[in-house]
Amino acid sequence: FGSSAALLVPPAAMNPQDDLLQILAEELQAGVTEELQEWGKRQCEQIDAYIGSALRQLPPNIRSMPASEAFRLFSDGSLDFPGQETYAQMQQTSREESVAGRPLAVVTSSQPVDFLSNSWHGLPKKLTEKHCLEEEHSGVLETKLEALGHLEAEIQRTMGGLETMSREQRQSIISQLGTTCADLVVMPRGRGS
Repeated sequence: FGSSAALLVPPAAMNPQDDLLQILAEELQAGVTEELQEWGKRQCEQIDAYIGSALRQLPPNIRSMPASEAFRLFSDGSLDFPGQETYAQMQQTSREESVAGRPLAVVTSSQPVDFLSNSWHGLPKKLTEKHCLEEEHSGVLETKLEALGHLEAEIQRTMGGLETMSREQRQSIISQLGTTCADLVVMPRGRGS
């Protein structure tokens, strides 16, 4: 921006345009720096919100554990969450190994934690099966919601012409729409009332 050239030229030889360019360059630099700092701050807040949301979804006994213990649960391939006595034993033996001895729920983006070393294939089997089942159900629900939207549009289109149809045509359309609606509302297997 001319600031390097301005440093080489004696001050007496600088003209007012060079001074103006140097001031503009400094202001731009300060503005860009401030904008980047604000952006970084917003990103850190967003990450903290994501971490907080993820932590709220954990069971309370996992949430209250030190971070290293919680991560260790998932890296050893255990099939179930430990009981309270197991947690108490772990808490006594490895307090110094935790992230500054703070519970997992207190750890935020300000403390560096290597999430990449925690392999997701080490999640307890029950947890991964439940997650897969929930993903399958959410996919089915999304498809059904989309189909319900199409059904609603179809109902709106046929509403205007019902008066001009014969009784048999109306009964046929109502029967078709009723069957389609019933098929969409049926819950997936495995979800009892």
